[in-house]
Amino acid sequence: MKNKYINSAIFLLIVFSSNLVFAQSKEKYTDDENARIKFAVHLVTYDTIGSFDNALGEATCKLLVFSFLENQICPKIDFAKLSSNDMSVIKKYINSFDAIKNNPPTWDELLLKETQYQIWLDASQHRKSKYKN
Repeated sequence: MKNKYINSAIFLLIVFSSNLVFAQSKEKYTDDENARIKFAVHLVTYDTIGSFDNALGEATCKLLVFSFLENQICPKIDFAKLSSNDMSVIKKYINSFDAIKNNPPTWDELLLKETQYQIWLDASQHRKSKYKN
């Protein structure tokens, strides 16, 4: 009878430990995935110019962006001092970062978004487009 309990306990230990090993390996990305995740960050955050109510909101956003860009994590920050507008912008970015991390975009998706970014950048900096078409 003791053997049965010991065997069950060993089996459960193996199942739980293998689950932990596989759960941790989900956070491992290939070099290609890491590159796509890092490149996608500026495509999420490029239109934040002038959208914050105060310096605290912009500083919080920059901290989140740099932390995610370097370490692919969003640090736990107290949002109590942020305005509701700043908090909504930052939470939108956190959700976007989580989506990028959970499902890294393909190079084709990044190319499309980078094209949209270049069009936005051109429109925001020039009266007349620098592109011929």
